[in-house]
Amino acid sequence: MRITVLLVSLLLVSQYASGVEVYEGEESVLLLCQLPVPSEEGVVVWGRDDLNPSIIHVRTEEGDDPTEQNKQYINRTSIQKDALKTGDLSLTLRKPTFSDSGIYTCSVRKLGKKQNQTEVQLKVKVCQLKVVDVTEGAESVLLPFISKKLKNTETTKVEWKHIQEDEMKVVHEKDRKNPDVSHTGRTEMKKDPWKTGNASLTLSRPRSEDGGVYICTMYDTNGKALKQKVVALWVKEGWLKTIRSFFPCARQNNYVI
Repeated sequence: MRITVLLVSLLLVSQYASGVEVYEGEESVLLLCQLPVPSEEGVVVWGRDDLNPSIIHVRTEEGDDPTEQNKQYINRTSIQKDALKTGDLSLTLRKPTFSDSGIYTCSVRKLGKKQNQTEVQLKVKVCQLKVVDVTEGAESVLLPFISKKLKNTETTKVEWKHIQEDEMKVVHEKDRKNPDVSHTGRTEMKKDPWKTGNASLTLSRPRSEDGGVYICTMYDTNGKALKQKVVALWVKEGWLKTIRSFFPCARQNNYVI
């Protein structure tokens, strides 16, 4: 069955070989870092170069300094209090989300200059798989995607993809009246998702070949993925198959779509 093969492929792809990986929704994840620390005036800085501001966490001899911390990480990060003495500069990140995926740098600085640095790559995987089933011949089927983050001013694009040989793509961009659609004209995304937080996709007249894995992704102004959801669609054969078996001309002449 098509959907089974696609789901197995998706699971295989999700096995990450290097760095740290965790499922979205876990209580926390630990990013390991051990570096030599200056005996005096040492500062630990965790950052991500793809963010602005790039600072994730700063710890000095006096304690944590949240002055320049990226707002995405406020109250979500911590380092051991004796880190500057032990050299264990590992960062605990609470409630990891898909948008936390990226390359993190752990560095030790003295008087503003880097002394040592290392990198840790984090991948936060989407663990929720929504399964939707519909009978072939139905008027339509809804693939759900609702997120409060859509109302965030940083979110500028929503993209639906159907993972198959002939890939379907529906892209809805902010400030554009109509989405870009590379399909057969049978798809429609909810209007104005930026206000409603609802970017669900309606697929009309579902066919057996429409079954498979659909991925909806939100992007910011820099093209960075903020959130992602996977929906598996199972199109069950129904009365349409019976009609085609008795009237093969219906398929040929498009009397039955």
